[in-house]
Amino acid sequence: MSHSNSELNKLKHGDQPTDVFYPRGYVIAGFETPDQAEQVRGLLWQQGFTDEQVIVLKPADILTERRQQKQEEGESIVGKLQAFFSNMGDDSNYVEQYVDLAHKGDTFVLVNAPEEADTERVRLVMVPFNPHRPRKYDLTVVKDLSLKESGM
Repeated sequence: MSHSNSELNKLKHGDQPTDVFYPRGYVIAGFETPDQAEQVRGLLWQQGFTDEQVIVLKPADILTERRQQKQEEGESIVGKLQAFFSNMGDDSNYVEQYVDLAHKGDTFVLVNAPEEADTERVRLVMVPFNPHRPRKYDLTVVKDLSLKESGM
């Protein structure tokens, strides 16, 4: 599937929806305003993350993906995420939480941070902006980063 949003096209092609959690190696968090998300992106660039590693998605991007998922039965990013979360029996349904935040106007930052040290750098940049639902998606686990008060 070809995404109209160039930001979505940055998702690493090595990640497969066959991984238990997709997109693997990414930190995902919502922010109250687009300005906060852009500030986080700028700070991440200063920390050495590249444009290819940092994705900013507007609420409309998430909601459009959600509509496409309903129309295309699982081809969209949101559909793939939801399918795997439901396969894991996760009642909290992470995807629905992100869709709810998008309905409230959150802008999302996704960062390819496969190593723990990278994840910690991302978390430290995000913390002052009070991220909503910050999580790290690894191969077999989703880590809630909001509970971290100090190093990983």
